[in-house]
Amino acid sequence: MPAAGDPMGYVGGVPRVVYRGTDAHVHELGMGDGWQHFDMNGIPGAVPAAGDPMGYVGGVPRVVYRGTDGHIHELWLSDQWYHWTMSGRR
Repeated sequence: MPAAGDPMGYVGGVPRVVYRGTDAHVHELGMGDGWQHFDMNGIPGAVPAAGDPMGYVGGVPRVVYRGTDGHIHELWLSDQWYHWTMSGRR
């Protein structure tokens, strides 16, 4: 997916790059056995991005971004990817 915003790289278990695509989805590229693509808007509750995402590690890999709904959203990886809206909605 082509990028609409600036990418951000971080390491959370493996090298990762997150970016906002032209489809307003948050995309992640992770280096496992070659680069793997993951559309993070497939995570239940994740809304389209209005701003560029930022990845970091706080115990586990995490991605935060501003959604088109005006809320800040967080995605985090435990046994799978999860979603949290800073307003407290899942």
